[in-house]
Amino acid sequence: MEALEAVGRRFANVELVLLGTGFNVAMVPAFENIRVRTIPRYDQATMWTSLCLRHRVVPTLENEMSLGRER
Repeated sequence: MEALEAVGRRFANVELVLLGTGFNVAMVPAFENIRVRTIPRYDQATMWTSLCLRHRVVPTLENEMSLGRER
């Protein structure tokens, strides 16, 4: 957690997004220096939108592992 706090101190625009946290917010650790957003449930479309497209991360190869699919 200290590494995340250091990132939050250095970069005020960073937000930590936690997917699949469930609805018990007491289980999410408290942070002082980094903004935290929780998403209780997610599906593949939410994950893709939240993580990849927003941050312009795209798979470099079009195979099962690069696309996050399990066999």
